[in-house]
Amino acid sequence: MSVKKRVSRIHTRSAALMAAVSLGLSNAVFAALPTPVATPDARSAVVDGDAVSWFKSLFQESSTVMGLAAMVVAFIVCAWIVVAKFNEARTGKCEWTDFGVAAGGSTAVLVVVGYFLNQAAGVI
Repeated sequence: MSVKKRVSRIHTRSAALMAAVSLGLSNAVFAALPTPVATPDARSAVVDGDAVSWFKSLFQESSTVMGLAAMVVAFIVCAWIVVAKFNEARTGKCEWTDFGVAAGGSTAVLVVVGYFLNQAAGVI
């Protein structure tokens, strides 16, 4: 038997074993979950005629999503800056300490932006 066939056979058997184990454990995992609590959703507030609370919950949820989107944009911008500075340091256009400053500064910016967005989500 060739090595390729052995590896394929082992891979198939291990995948089948993992599938059997996950199916066997799935009921045990969900057995201890508590029953969900009925929460008022946004649609029931409109049916009851309470449009103000519906708009309030809509604004709160959308502001949280916008804060998360702002954090993603800040992460992408900081990652872009760090990668660009790494490439400059690798090619010799700047010192490695400049790369360290960019990485540390980007980390600090992400921490501060994340903290302020988290505080703003609690206020709103």
